[in-house]
Amino acid sequence: MLALTDDTGLAQHARHHFVDRSHGYCLDDNARAVTVMCRLAHLRTLSAAEQHALAAYAAFLDHAFDRQARYFRNFMTYDRRWLDEEAAEDACARAVHALCVMIAMPPQDWMRVWGRDLFEAVLPRLHELASPRSWSLVLTGLDILLRNSSPWRQAEQLREQLAHALLQRWRDAVQPAWPWFEDGLAYDNGRVAEAAITAGTVLGMADLREAGLSALQALWDWQYDGQVFHPVGTHNFGRRHQLPCRFDQQPIEAHAMVDGCLAAASSGADTALWRERADIAMAWFFGRNDLGRALVEPEKGLCHDGLHEDRMNANAGAESTLAYIGAFLSMASLERQR
Repeated sequence: MLALTDDTGLAQHARHHFVDRSHGYCLDDNARAVTVMCRLAHLRTLSAAEQHALAAYAAFLDHAFDRQARYFRNFMTYDRRWLDEEAAEDACARAVHALCVMIAMPPQDWMRVWGRDLFEAVLPRLHELASPRSWSLVLTGLDILLRNSSPWRQAEQLREQLAHALLQRWRDAVQPAWPWFEDGLAYDNGRVAEAAITAGTVLGMADLREAGLSALQALWDWQYDGQVFHPVGTHNFGRRHQLPCRFDQQPIEAHAMVDGCLAAASSGADTALWRERADIAMAWFFGRNDLGRALVEPEKGLCHDGLHEDRMNANAGAESTLAYIGAFLSMASLERQR
């Protein structure tokens, strides 16, 4: 992460192991970086370099927020020019997730104050979110926030609204042969099931919890052949009621599955089984995959960008590295609880 970080924030892409400056920066990855650093600080003290990096990621989020529009921008060129007026819903939701984590577990007290200020500023726009994935990112953030802070009625009301919206989307989309929240699969799929399980459990919405568990079970069956975990591929995303091709496989999907499995285990649904499945999904990073290739280089702290049908991607960009570190932190947190 530090190799991809400068005073502007975290760069999006790498060419092999160094920054690919032609692609600049994005809100998505800097939000992920805020989340990772806050979670890391919850497990150990951050180094001076890590604290400096976290401040850069937070500053990027702050600068990305348009206070007049009460919404975030996403893409910035390497020479610091914004390329969009408003970020896509998913990017905004990921920034909100990061703010929730920072408010709940700030490495320094001032970060809680800053995070709350920005969260309150964007809150009115969050009721406009319309996609299951954006709902899910906010819901998982709100779960962390509300478990680790004093009662906050506006945040609680938003969670209830999004939880009911997600349940209704399940009822509209689910079919006997297609137990999923949407007509097709895309990226970060496990995050939707995770949000349904978590919100359903906390809010006492049994139907939502069971929807999440059913969806996660289907997602597992689609991605595990009894020997290796193979994340749904990016080729031909969005085909109606059909699985995408097996390749290209990306780390973000394995990370989402790790967190989905751990959410299922925490909900009391066959805890040992879902923890074992989290281990299997985590092992994908280390070579228990279709190509038998480890994507991570732990001594460098990086993760390659995925698996093609015939080779591993040589690049190691921000999203992939953050997915690996995020999944690793989830497993480390589980070990601490045992």
